[in-house]
Amino acid sequence: GNAFYVSGHSMIEILNCQISYTTYPGIYSRDSQCIIKNSKFENILENAINIHSSNNFEIENNLIQQIQDTAIGISDESKGLIKGNIITEVEGNGIFVYNSEIQLDNNEIHDLEYPAIALTMKSKAKLNGNKVSKIKYSGICSRGASNVTIENSEILDVNESGISISDTEN
Repeated sequence: GNAFYVSGHSMIEILNCQISYTTYPGIYSRDSQCIIKNSKFENILENAINIHSSNNFEIENNLIQQIQDTAIGISDESKGLIKGNIITEVEGNGIFVYNSEIQLDNNEIHDLEYPAIALTMKSKAKLNGNKVSKIKYSGICSRGASNVTIENSEILDVNESGISISDTEN
């Protein structure tokens, strides 16, 4: 199953860990504060990290590779920071955000088929200093997001669209 399943207004810090070969998301957090730093995620059959209805989460300086779904999934009015991660060889999105508010700083995402960063359904996002490369479809896509700001980022070697925007307010 999961390596970590956290719920019910809990708080967990996961530091300097290696998480691999799980059949469900490596970390699943709902209604809890979650700090994940300096860890390695690989060979996971679903998402590496799922965050739902969680405020003040921090996902920093992790290596996420060989994931058969999305690397990091954020949803249900979550709010937090995703910074300094390396995401590669993922079969889904690198970072998928649904109806949440995030800050994405200095992440490197490469060698993916689907969009490296997908911002959807009323999400608010500030992206700064991210590097996206070797993506089959869009590098960054925004679908129905509320507000998206992209600054100081690199988008290289994307086969479809570097940035794809539709039905986004700002």
